[in-house]
Amino acid sequence: MYHSGNNELEQLEDRHHRFNQKLSELEWDYADMRMDVRQHTENLVDWLSALHFQAPSAEAQSGLERLFALQEEFEAELKRYEERLEEEREREQQEYYKQREQLEQDH
Repeated sequence: MYHSGNNELEQLEDRHHRFNQKLSELEWDYADMRMDVRQHTENLVDWLSALHFQAPSAEAQSGLERLFALQEEFEAELKRYEERLEEEREREQQEYYKQREQLEQDH
């Protein structure tokens, strides 16, 4: 019976490891995406600022203001994504320890 418990524990460990690995990959993708968006946003701000400097206009100013608003919205979305990743990691950790404790008590 103890051997069966070891197998179940190994399966639990393996599933937990795969979940954490997948979550880490999502976090790496997220970090790359965040860096790319920041670079693109900086490029757009530079371009609109140069346009506004060369030919000041209400349209260029409005474009800058919209870009900054979009940047703030995107930052809020990124923050919500970070929070969801962290919640998922915490949920998995709690479930993992709960299952592990149960397996250890059963065997």
